[in-house]
Amino acid sequence: MLFRNISRRRIEHPGTTRLSAPLTTVLLLLLELCVAWASPRLAKAQNPSTIPTVDDLERQLEAKKAEKDRVRVEEEQKRKAKQAAQAAKTASETQAAKTATETQAAPVQQPTSFGGSSSDSYTIDPYHTYPSFAADHFGGLSVWRGKFRKSSGQIVYNAEHRTGRVDVIVDTSSIDFGHAKLNEHAKSPEMFDVARFPVAQFQGEFDKWSSGAPTQVSGRLDLHGITKPVTLSIRHFKCMINPMSKKEVCGADAYGTINRAEFGINFGEKYGFGQTVSLEIQVEAARDN
Repeated sequence: MLFRNISRRRIEHPGTTRLSAPLTTVLLLLLELCVAWASPRLAKAQNPSTIPTVDDLERQLEAKKAEKDRVRVEEEQKRKAKQAAQAAKTASETQAAKTATETQAAPVQQPTSFGGSSSDSYTIDPYHTYPSFAADHFGGLSVWRGKFRKSSGQIVYNAEHRTGRVDVIVDTSSIDFGHAKLNEHAKSPEMFDVARFPVAQFQGEFDKWSSGAPTQVSGRLDLHGITKPVTLSIRHFKCMINPMSKKEVCGADAYGTINRAEFGINFGEKYGFGQTVSLEIQVEAARDN
């Protein structure tokens, strides 16, 4: 507008060189456009904070490099995962083909009975055998349950003659309440004293039978350095061919009770803790021959 006003004044004074009004207007518009375009750029050039420094440029380069590295790592991980999945699939297919070939070459004969005329020996499977227990807390306030995670032993079984015996060894340091602090207390001298008595052992014989299966095992429990008679009822007993391992296995679900004070483990008695402990024992064993 400034230029238009000046031009208008010049046109109105007769002593000056005159330009036609349209041409003057066009020139002024072009000049204003040039000024509008250059003004912000000149202001930016005069403001040093808008000019990137060497550090800024280096950070930008580092960010770009980090992004490239991240993409490269992700692509490498995807490639390795794909290779691992393919390898696992190939191994699975190979094992399946091998198993099918072995099954066709030597089909497993399912026996009609187990533990026949001779006494068969079975080794306890530690991954499927867990002696569990339930103990009183403050005279009925609640019931604490736990188990021993490590056990081993043998079972001898003769179904025809209705005889058999059990020998189970339990690692007392494997006691597990699902509560780390209580586990440590149970291992201490106040309770199981696992440093002095690292194992408990139960040895018994099948002495009651029903429908060709044992329903009771009676014997003695050695716990905390004290041996006492213990009888366990057998809720369920079964032998079969394991469809996965193709081996003859026997399993049972046994239960019973003991008085822990009789074995010298009477912690909490003065606080009203009940001393009767319920036992629930799941056991599986595989035939040795």
